[in-house]
This record gives sequence, structure tokens and C-alpha cells, in this order.
Amino acid sequence: MCRAALQQEAAPEASDIHLIFNPEGLSNHELEQLASLATVEALDTLRQALAAHEKRLAQMQQQKAGRNALVGAQRKRITFIQKLITDCERQRDEDRNDLGLHA
Repeated sequence: MCRAALQQEAAPEASDIHLIFNPEGLSNHELEQLASLATVEALDTLRQALAAHEKRLAQMQQQKAGRNALVGAQRKRITFIQKLITDCERQRDEDRNDLGLHA
């Protein structure tokens, strides 16, 4: 009887696959666009994304069952975001210098 009742209920929706592997929910292209904006807000968002991925990597490394492929992908994503942060900071400094402002 319970089984029949459960079959009438809709299955819960699965989380978006991008959010499972990408906690901040931003694609590489979106992260690149943020970096090109070179604003304080964009830099903050990139730093938040980096922190989320570093936290996730730490969790993966604590688990004995952490798979090397997943850990490697996480490290690659962290390196990518770190580069974007550096690019964003550089562009922001150049923009400020062009305007005659001091960093």
C-alpha cells in the first residue's frame, strides 16, 4: 500500500549538475567575463568563487574516498580562477593608472 502511494508522488528534482561540481554556479565563460570587467564587485565574486573551490578541495582531500580525477579537476579550476583574479587585478590597476588614480 505504501509503495502504491509513493508511486503517485513525483520524484524530487535533482540539483542542477553544474551546481554539484561548481558551487558558485558560474561557468568558465562567465568567470572570464567577470574578470574582464575589472571592478571591485567582479573581483569580490571571483574571490568568493576561489574560496568555495578551495573549501571543496579541502573536503575532498579529507575524504579517503576522494578520487584523484575529481581532486585534479578541482585543482585545475582553482588555478584557473587564481589566474582570472590576477588578470582582473592587473586590468584594474591599468585602468586606474590610465585615469591617473593611485592604486
